[in-house]
Amino acid sequence: MPPCSTYGSASVWLGIIVAVTVLWACNAWFDGPVIHLLGATLMVTLFDWRLALIGTAATTGLAAVVLDASWLSAATTYLLFGALPVAVSTLLERLSNAWLPRNLFTFIAGHGFIASAAAVAAECGATVLLEMALASGPVVVPAAFP
Repeated sequence: MPPCSTYGSASVWLGIIVAVTVLWACNAWFDGPVIHLLGATLMVTLFDWRLALIGTAATTGLAAVVLDASWLSAATTYLLFGALPVAVSTLLERLSNAWLPRNLFTFIAGHGFIASAAAVAAECGATVLLEMALASGPVVVPAAFP
């Protein structure tokens, strides 16, 4: 029989998947902060990139079932909101561990804020670029406020 820590980490991983799925579903129904976009970075910090990729795939699949989305859009959503932030978070985590001193402040600032912000910026930027590429008309840039 495996030790208790195996079951504990598996239940935490499954709990994170369910929690991020609920946040995705709630954000689709309500307007509010985009906290659900930080789920991939949280999974990388807690479980490393392999389980984060599997976890974001499961989250995307569950959200597609709950929200009755098409599987083509689920694949695109996984690439933009799953695989890309996992890659950015993993890269920044590895750079932080290699070049910065290992202490609590570096961990909180680097993994908690900088990696999260960079992952959200990358996924939002990639989404905007994809929507611009798929747009049939010219790109409209809003005028500055008077």
